[in-house]
Amino acid sequence: MNIQIGLNCEPAWLCDAVGGALALIVVVGLLLFVRRLFREWKNQQRK
Repeated sequence: MNIQIGLNCEPAWLCDAVGGALALIVVVGLLLFVRRLFREWKNQQRK
């Protein structure tokens, strides 16, 4: 099943670049979130 979201993307390389950039932003955001949670947990353990 192919689900299409948004408009048709004419140059395929542009769509791939935008998708890759969004994926990278999501991964970096998740890593920063996990890092912050770990630091908060570490501070709670120290108290």
